[in-house]
Amino acid sequence: MDALLHKAYRTLREMWNPDLGLFPFTSSVVEGAYVHQFDHPLAPRYTINTLLGLGAFSRANPDVLTAADVDEMTLAFWRKNQRSIRSTGDLGLFLVHLSRGEADLALIDEVLRRVSTEAAQMKRANLQELSWVLWGTSLLAQRYEGAERTARATIASISRDYAAEAGLARHTTRRYRRNLVSFGSSVYYLRGLYEYGTAFGDDVALNRFALGVRKLIAAQGPLGEWPWMFDVRTAQPTDFYPVFAVHQDGMAMLFLFPALEIGIDGIQPAIDRSLSWAFGANELGIPMYQNDPFVAHRSIERDERYSRLRRYVRSVARSPKMTPATTGASRLRLNPECRSYHLGWMLFAWSGSQQRPLDGKRPDAMQQMGAR
Repeated sequence: MDALLHKAYRTLREMWNPDLGLFPFTSSVVEGAYVHQFDHPLAPRYTINTLLGLGAFSRANPDVLTAADVDEMTLAFWRKNQRSIRSTGDLGLFLVHLSRGEADLALIDEVLRRVSTEAAQMKRANLQELSWVLWGTSLLAQRYEGAERTARATIASISRDYAAEAGLARHTTRRYRRNLVSFGSSVYYLRGLYEYGTAFGDDVALNRFALGVRKLIAAQGPLGEWPWMFDVRTAQPTDFYPVFAVHQDGMAMLFLFPALEIGIDGIQPAIDRSLSWAFGANELGIPMYQNDPFVAHRSIERDERYSRLRRYVRSVARSPKMTPATTGASRLRLNPECRSYHLGWMLFAWSGSQQRPLDGKRPDAMQQMGAR
């Protein structure tokens, strides 16, 4: 895994645009060279995410990437893009990054003031935004009174309006999809619960975290794949596809590693199967990484038109679980694009981690990537 992280790091350094202070929204390989897209509204969010990963990587590998290097990119990003950050949730995630490094205290104060002010006015926010605010302010709660106040108000809002008895939480309170939630939002919800429960010694939050972890593990597919959409009333998948590689090698670890530390059963096998899927033990039998140049592919998805609309219709209709048993490889395709935040989450999750990838079992694809 260490070799893969270094490949991801080197790729991100090539992707960084110092003039824009951004990492790209998406990247593709055309005739052996990267083609990046920076002019997308989500590029600032992806940059925050990527800086978070690089910060973790620098702490684990100070001889390769220094904290000063990350601080320089962080300040360049903020100077050039602070006005384009419209989501309070994005600022909450930025606080996660700032709380873990050696950032300018004045910058932390500035971002925290903005989060504390805007969080009190968040109307109809989605679960991802609230969870990022909860995560960031919980990490700073012991040092900043404003962070503690915001964290407590945010957990109260989530508990009152979003949390469901089955163990997950609604993505939104709006009627059109109040009973649906994505795997991604669920990951951030669980990490937010864990950080809040740890910061405040809150057993209720930690028990909710444990319940949610068990529900997601129970829903993991036969090849280790994580479903895309869930019905919050039952915590059952409504649609598996797309299966995103970032979920498999990065984001799932945001709740699996903490769950392993506190002794929840069944975590190591879930980690092993999740990572194995990314290295080729998946529906298409192909690794989600390529070399020369390095790319981490985005997903395995259905080979269909209007896929976003069809996913929504399937989920609202609560169709049966769509697993590899019912969706053959001939009806699936690879999405080969690479998103910078994928590499960022990979670096954040694994940098400094002592977890055993694949429980000591490395498929051929992993060996070909130069894994140690």
